[in-house]
Amino acid sequence: VIINLAGPYSLAQGEVLVDACCHVGTHYCDVSGELPWTLRTLDLYEQAKKGGALVSTSAATAGAIVDVLLFMCAKKAREDHGEELRRAINYQTGGGATATASGGTLASRNAMTQ
Repeated sequence: VIINLAGPYSLAQGEVLVDACCHVGTHYCDVSGELPWTLRTLDLYEQAKKGGALVSTSAATAGAIVDVLLFMCAKKAREDHGEELRRAINYQTGGGATATASGGTLASRNAMTQ
């Protein structure tokens, strides 16, 4: 599994990385918020399927990490106690008033405007 946490994704190293993952069957996940990048990876569906890879982009934007952790907790509760999870509430914070764009985010914005 490759978890890509550093942009820029489109028009850069991300292109080569996700193509390679599809080709060799390595699962790929990133935290991109780049809509053009996400749309570009949709075109890789057949290639990823053929290679046996799962591709998940914009995972942080869509909250996928929290979803996966919740799934794992629910599965563990079911296995250990024979009970299904009925309800889950997730509280998270990040950034705050002092948060600024990272160098990767700025590079991604620059790549998208060119």
